[in-house]
Amino acid sequence: MSEMQRTLDGALVPVGPHRDDLVECSDGSFVRYEDVEFVDCRGGVHSNEDDMNDANDDIVRDVLDSRDEWIGEYVASDDYGDNYAYLVLEDSVRWKDRIAEYVDEECPDLSGDVRRIIVDNLWGAIDGYDLEAHYQSNEYACYYGEGVCVDSFEVGEYEDQIEVNEVPELRALYDSGDLEGCLGRYNGDLCINENDRYDAELGRRVKTGFVEKSDHPTFYGYSGGWGRWHYAIPADRMKELLAETIADYCRLKDGND
Repeated sequence: MSEMQRTLDGALVPVGPHRDDLVECSDGSFVRYEDVEFVDCRGGVHSNEDDMNDANDDIVRDVLDSRDEWIGEYVASDDYGDNYAYLVLEDSVRWKDRIAEYVDEECPDLSGDVRRIIVDNLWGAIDGYDLEAHYQSNEYACYYGEGVCVDSFEVGEYEDQIEVNEVPELRALYDSGDLEGCLGRYNGDLCINENDRYDAELGRRVKTGFVEKSDHPTFYGYSGGWGRWHYAIPADRMKELLAETIADYCRLKDGND
């Protein structure tokens, strides 16, 4: 709604813009407000269609590149690392080799059944609360801490569902019918794939556009190469667990004797 002002006779009239007001375009030229024809998805005024399309392309690149940057920040955050710790817990059988290596380093004199029992009991004593998550930006990097790394995984590709309705610029382009063209010309940091389907009459797959059209249009972006997460038991906690495991074994052994 336009801002209003009161005239000398008491009437309320809009301050502007008025039909004859001059509006500055992106190239520095001026056009009457009534004659404005080329407006980008952020409200910028242009004197021709090419400038408007270029501006829309730049805006879409900024939006999607910012999305890619957000993904990089998210997968490096503690929230991401903690949320995916369940994958490590579900595959705890893989920990045993790392535990055995640790026992061999700390107690090189153990062997035979005694070594096996200590390893098994120490492995069983570790739970999710003992794990600490450590992030490294290099997806090929090894764990560099002093604890015992029981597992790690590469972040890999991250799929992001982009809701057009949640981004005003994308919604404006969708409504004007220009979004598909902008996405087709996009060449930024985020990967986007055009959808396709099999056409029986043509006998081949045909492109159907980037956006899944509905009341809530969406498309997908993909980002990858964001590093590696390591899951380790801190060195102090590992020594504590090993001491408790050996003590429990000795008490049990003495009781059986």
